[in-house]
Amino acid sequence: MPANNRDIGSLWDMVQAIHLVQEFTSDLGYDAYLDSVLVQSAVERQLGILGEAAREYLTNSEKPIQKLTGAGLSDCVTP
Repeated sequence: MPANNRDIGSLWDMVQAIHLVQEFTSDLGYDAYLDSVLVQSAVERQLGILGEAAREYLTNSEKPIQKLTGAGLSDCVTP
């Protein structure tokens, strides 16, 4: 069964949030991150968006785990 637009939108939101967190933090060390309330707030906001999109996907998608596994995303997770 093909993914519906809501599934695609949720997955897109998750990917975008991850990319933004990477962009916000790519040039920062741990101490610089801790010193920047602005960056911390931006990262926390994106993590919130990621969590909401994941909840939306898992709540409304049919067989979400199989879809993720089928997409090859399980290869990205190390046990």
